[in-house]
Amino acid sequence: VGGALESRIAIGGDGEADAPPPSRANRFPPVVEVLGPFSLPEGQEKVHEVELPPYVGEVRVMVVGGHDGAYGSADRSVPVRKPLMVLATLPRVLGPQERLALPVSVFALEEKVRDARVTVTTEGPLELRSDASQSVRFPSPGDQMALFDLEVGDELGVGRVTVVAEGGGE
Repeated sequence: VGGALESRIAIGGDGEADAPPPSRANRFPPVVEVLGPFSLPEGQEKVHEVELPPYVGEVRVMVVGGHDGAYGSADRSVPVRKPLMVLATLPRVLGPQERLALPVSVFALEEKVRDARVTVTTEGPLELRSDASQSVRFPSPGDQMALFDLEVGDELGVGRVTVVAEGGGE
């Protein structure tokens, strides 16, 4: 019986292993910067400026020091924010020809930001069905909402949406 089965069943697959991996959206890239090592003469201070990718929240800043075999460390949470910020929310998965509203929260955290212009651009199977730009007004620091209409095309793939807010010199 074993020999009869071997002639009818082949080991292998449909070639799926040869297919390129599907492109995936990296929704939350990690914020990691490693600086150093540095030497610091006694009694001196040093300041480092680090450029972060677009990010809102807090980052953990850590330092490790050592001298003659003795080590110490310190860390602190540092808020990351600007006078004008945006937060857009989309579903993780959309289907072909699906329509949706893209809510964009716009935050003005300083008095100098009174008006802001929010602009949305799309890539991939997503199409903008409303004006690409909207204006929002802030009588005082706070937040406002802007809505943009999107539609998914017929093709499949990763769609990208870029949201930019400008106002008050920010």
